Amino acid sequence: KKIYLIDWNSFIYRMFFALPEFATKDWTIVNALFGMAKFFASSLVKENPDYIVFIKDAHWENFRHKLYSEYKATRDRMPDNLRSQISLIEEMIKKMWIDMVEIPGYEADDVIGTLAQKAEKEGFTTFMVTPDKDFAQLVTEKIKIYRPAANGKGVEIWGIDEVKERFEIDSPLQVIDYLGMMGDA
Repeated sequence: KKIYLIDWNSFIYRMFFALPEFATKDWTIVNALFGMAKFFASSLVKENPDYIVFIKDAHWENFRHKLYSEYKATRDRMPDNLRSQISLIEEMIKKMWIDMVEIPGYEADDVIGTLAQKAEKEGFTTFMVTPDKDFAQLVTEKIKIYRPAANGKGVEIWGIDEVKERFEIDSPLQVIDYLGMMGDA
């Protein structure tokens, strides 16, 4: 069985910035919505998944804010033209009968990591749909990253070999050390 866990925030941002801004005839901006629909039609549907779940960041503070009050303090606010598309994107996802999960106090990354490891124990092959390189630390024989290709055409699937090659390391577990030494903007 195959399960696709989609990192909501990373994914919608990627779709928003991947396409030029365009609107419907009533001036509703829809580039992120269109990008997501196109991704589903051209890539994800072909994979014939058994399950697809969108995982959202909790709206309010999470446990990291309690550990460090400046957590994500420098992060820019979501662009208004993306914010205006959120309800349309949610409506599209509901119409496709895809579940959306949001766990109070946790970011999508935490939930995806937990679900991926639980699914692996249940015999699933899990695809974490995200452009976020941090997920590479979770890759195993049964947990992979499914990401829009860097060149904007198609998708890349990162298994163990791809992670080792991408980061020039011996094991996905070393991604934590690699990112710690390299830093993150």
